[in-house]
Amino acid sequence: MKGCKRYDGRMVDPPPLFRSSASGKHIPGALLLGLGVTCCGPSCAFIEAAALGPYTTWYNQKKKAAVEHAGLIGKSIDEVEAVLGTADNITLNPSSQTFEYYPYPYLPFSKVQVFSSRGVVTGVEMFDD
Repeated sequence: MKGCKRYDGRMVDPPPLFRSSASGKHIPGALLLGLGVTCCGPSCAFIEAAALGPYTTWYNQKKKAAVEHAGLIGKSIDEVEAVLGTADNITLNPSSQTFEYYPYPYLPFSKVQVFSSRGVVTGVEMFDD
């Protein structure tokens, strides 16, 4: 039996999961899909970054390789953002600065940090939490 019984006893076909937007009716399947992507996307990124997954590993290695290729260690801090791009966060202390680059802008961990002291780059650290 294909139909569903309504409160008045008549048999009707159940609504399809997806409907044409031209019909002007709701699209419950598309809404559920959109909700799932919206909710699961950040969760997947959180798990990937926390577990040091492939994207986080690639991102950290790419930034470290750029530091090494440019020979930033021992150079002025003015060159850090020129080589690596705009930092997601810069921590300022009286005699030092730390440039932080996050693989996911909304998850501040598993990041690359570039350290400086007195205006000179002193080191780089991958996967910092």
